[in-house]
Amino acid sequence: MRAFEDELRSALRRREPPAGFGNRILSRVEAEERKAVLRPRLFRNPAVRWLAAAAMACVLLIGVALERRAMERRLQAHRAAQEAILALRITRYELNHALDRAMRRGGRDPRQEGQIFSPKEQP
Repeated sequence: MRAFEDELRSALRRREPPAGFGNRILSRVEAEERKAVLRPRLFRNPAVRWLAAAAMACVLLIGVALERRAMERRLQAHRAAQEAILALRITRYELNHALDRAMRRGGRDPRQEGQIFSPKEQP
């Protein structure tokens, strides 16, 4: 245990710093302080902070408005697709009905000849 204590004492013994060490430290601290002062100086003015906050709010509102417009367009496209599908179903029904009447007038049963398709029987 004594060797460990001696090693610790020698490691923690006061030594003189190299020449110019204090000046280097002070110049580094001053440079860091100058950087720190230059950065936030712009935002020390309350008017600039309010202006920045207003600009961020405007950007946020524009983004929300653009996303809402895109969502409305997607919804409109979906509705148009649903209406087109419904129109095609109605057209299919009407065409099958017209074909059925035409074939019955001719004396033939269209269902036996495979001319009319139900929704599940479509080729």
